[in-house]
Amino acid sequence: MKASKLIEVFRRDIRDTVKPYFVSDDAALLYLNEAQIEAARRARLITDSTSPVATASVSAGDPDVEIDPRVVSIRRIRLASKTEQLRKIQAREMDAVNPGWDASTSQSTPCFAVLDYETNKIRLHPIPAVGDELQMTVVREPMNAMEINSEPEIAPRWHLSLIEWMKFRAYINDDTELYDEKKAARALGLFEQEFGPKRSASDEAFEYVEYHNIGEL
Repeated sequence: MKASKLIEVFRRDIRDTVKPYFVSDDAALLYLNEAQIEAARRARLITDSTSPVATASVSAGDPDVEIDPRVVSIRRIRLASKTEQLRKIQAREMDAVNPGWDASTSQSTPCFAVLDYETNKIRLHPIPAVGDELQMTVVREPMNAMEINSEPEIAPRWHLSLIEWMKFRAYINDDTELYDEKKAARALGLFEQEFGPKRSASDEAFEYVEYHNIGEL
C-alpha cells in the first residue's frame, strides 16, 4: 500500500480530514517512516543477504571493515572468496584464546570476525593479506525513507498496522487538539501487539554481538 493511501487511512481514523490539518503532510510521512523503522527493529522484519548493506569491502592489510549502521544484527558472515563462514566472536573471547591478537601484524586469510571491537566495524583476524568482500546475512532497518508515492519495504500484510504508531504519535503530541493520552496508549498497545515491545539500546547491542550464541531473543 502506498504511503499516500496509508496517510489517507490515518487521517480518516483520527478524523483529521479537513485542511488545515492538525498533522501536516510532512509530519504524517515522518510518523509513517518512524513506524516502519520501529516495526523492522522490534520484529526483525527485514532479513537481507543480497543488497549493498549485506556486503562490505575488505582491504588488504586492513583488519577493520565498515558495516552499514542500518544493520541490527549479523546472522551469517563469510569472505566472498571462501565457502566456510567466519567465526563470529567477542573481543574478550579472542583475548582468552589468542592473547595479543589485536597487536599482531601477521597477514593471512581471516577466520575470525570480532563484532564488538569498534562501533559499526568488524575486526578481522588474522589481518587479510588480499582484498576481498564480506558477504553477510543481516537483519536491518529499511533501506530508504518512504516518499509519498512509495511503499513500505516490509511485507504488505503489516502495512495497516503501521498506522497505529502514526496515531500514537499524533495523540501524544500535546501541541494540538488531538492530544489524548488514553487514545495514544491504546494505539501504542495495538502497535506492540503486532510488532512487539521496544527493546532497550543495550538489549539491541547485546543481540548484535551475541546472536550467534543465542539466536532470536
